[in-house]
Amino acid sequence: MNVLTNRKGFSLVELLTVIAIIAILASIIFPVMSMVGNKARMNKCMTQLHQIGLAVQIFKQDNRKYPDILGIELVLGGDGNVVPMDQSAPSPNQRAVGLFPEYVKSARLYHCPNSKHIDPTQIVAASPVYDPLNDGVGINAYAYNSYDFMIYGTDIVVQHYKKRWAGSPDDVNNAAPGEQPDAQRDYERQLVFKTPPDNTVITWCSWHEIYSLESGSNVANITFKGKAPTLFLDGHVDALDGHRVETHKWRVLPKTE
Repeated sequence: MNVLTNRKGFSLVELLTVIAIIAILASIIFPVMSMVGNKARMNKCMTQLHQIGLAVQIFKQDNRKYPDILGIELVLGGDGNVVPMDQSAPSPNQRAVGLFPEYVKSARLYHCPNSKHIDPTQIVAASPVYDPLNDGVGINAYAYNSYDFMIYGTDIVVQHYKKRWAGSPDDVNNAAPGEQPDAQRDYERQLVFKTPPDNTVITWCSWHEIYSLESGSNVANITFKGKAPTLFLDGHVDALDGHRVETHKWRVLPKTE
């Protein structure tokens, strides 16, 4: 006796149609998920900057001046690596006074989620390039810190947090093309003064920017695109045009102005 079985399956055309639909959906979903992830990291960075801004204000109330650095002056361990912030304590011989650990308790607050430096023991050797006291003597720069300075590659260190950018109103001469600075206004927007205006820039983060650097060139030849979360003295954070922030530095104004 013959037993008849009814076998059903997908035809080649049906399989190709399903595969095409999946490919189309993937091409839509993956960019959206990437955008959502980038937005979440941007929001986290801006929240961290806002908390650091609050700590700066409390430090100012307690000490009647702004901190020399945002983090802590670091020391090297016996293995030659830096002792991570959360394992360090302020040294009695430290030259630069920062917010950690009295005003900012968590070392992770200094690390942007977009940062390419994930090793908390990584260090950039002391150099006058990172000289928050403006005395020609550099201090050890911490690669895990995203807001005191930035590191492009392995040998370019760019200081972001700085109390004095100009020695006099006459030094305010780095206007972007088509813009002229208000020398006195911009000169007063420095943390070296006791009462700078609320729109004074404290620091910014470059890890959300897109930048390109010609091989063998220095930081002056970096091209910036994208957004830079920028912290102002009143505590609010704006995501501003990266090129404008990097070229204007402390002269950049909030979106509201």
